[in-house]
Amino acid sequence: MKVIKANEFFKDKLYESLSKIMKPIVVADSIQTPANMGMILRVADNVGCGKVIFVQEEFSVRKNKIKKTAQTSFKNIPWEVCTPEELDDKLPATYRRIAIDTVEDSVGLYEYGFPPQCAFFVGNEAHGISPQLLATCTDFVHIPMPGNTISMNVSHALAVVLFEWVRRSTTK
Repeated sequence: MKVIKANEFFKDKLYESLSKIMKPIVVADSIQTPANMGMILRVADNVGCGKVIFVQEEFSVRKNKIKKTAQTSFKNIPWEVCTPEELDDKLPATYRRIAIDTVEDSVGLYEYGFPPQCAFFVGNEAHGISPQLLATCTDFVHIPMPGNTISMNVSHALAVVLFEWVRRSTTK
């Protein structure tokens, strides 16, 4: 079996249904680890998200630490930093705000019906999405975890949800 470089492999594979819908937006609340920030940029770029918004009260991370993990995604995908108070101005009103979190009324990922315009919210590595931002979300989705460990790295959780969104968007 011949191994094909990714840029050659995907060159002729058109995911037409994705180009017909609005690109999702990622909102990352109070992420502390530059490596997680870089991985969030990278997975958002993999999926073709419209942008990533890091919500931070203050941004003191050195960008070169984020870039080390994000690699080319650092420049490929638009991203910005804002405060919680500025977030409403950054998100289109037509986008559903979907929290990826384990809250009381959350729906399992595989039962959830994705709307065409999504803003996916993920939270801080230790505390999740802040109550302030959680209150702005309209939908709540959790990832079923039947194993012994019932937590997941924030960038991995985002990847699971975004690629489920891709799977459903490309099989309609």
